[in-house]
Amino acid sequence: MIAQLHRCRAIVSRTLRAAGRERLEAAAAVPAEAEIRRILALWSGARGRSRVPVVAGASLRGARMLSAPVLEAALINLLDNAESAAPGTVAAGSWAGAGR
Repeated sequence: MIAQLHRCRAIVSRTLRAAGRERLEAAAAVPAEAEIRRILALWSGARGRSRVPVVAGASLRGARMLSAPVLEAALINLLDNAESAAPGTVAAGSWAGAGR
């Protein structure tokens, strides 16, 4: 049974990786700030909570990013993890080059 479980996990992992590549290949470059705000609104709405506050630094304004289901899923997973670690404290911001 354990061997079959590992086999199933391997199959699912390969399938997900393949699907991620396909979806990423179809990704479009979009304004980063708008896309991040869209995903944050989607995440907030699905959880019945108020919108996540966003502080957009100058580096985010005018920047572009890929819009793809795999990237949306990754950001939503990150938000879920942040909410689990510190409920009610999720906020989003961009800071680039701040002393780095």
